[in-house]
Amino acid sequence: MCTTLFKNNSCEVPEFSTYCDEGGFAMSETDATMPVNSIWLCYPGNKNIGGNPLYHEMAHLLQQIIFESTSDHQFYQTLPDLVDQAYERQIVSRYFPAGEVWAVAVEGYMMDGGVDYKSSYSSLQMIKNEHPEMYDLTTRYFPTSPADYWQF
Repeated sequence: MCTTLFKNNSCEVPEFSTYCDEGGFAMSETDATMPVNSIWLCYPGNKNIGGNPLYHEMAHLLQQIIFESTSDHQFYQTLPDLVDQAYERQIVSRYFPAGEVWAVAVEGYMMDGGVDYKSSYSSLQMIKNEHPEMYDLTTRYFPTSPADYWQF
């Protein structure tokens, strides 16, 4: 996986000069890179409040390339119920796109910043307590120890 950073929109990246997206997007089987808005990332000197497009798009990438190519049946059998649960438990709005729920959960799980940084799926502990089924699916692919995303 190759990640390309930009500041305003993905049109700044020569390969995507005709496709302008403000946040970034996951690469597909035919792309060589995944463009991500660097301003929306949290790093020393840039403590950005909100989501993280790198983790978010990485979750889409895992689903669209790895899980599909390896026929990860458990993921695809489990995810629709988890999306319904997220709506029923009001973790995300019913108007929130179903295809984004997994990516937002991974984003919050990896960032682990709490409600000061993210409104839905705000931390590893929140996911474990309020949506343990999503926690179980997420820990199938990611470590259970907290990332040190905010430690700088």
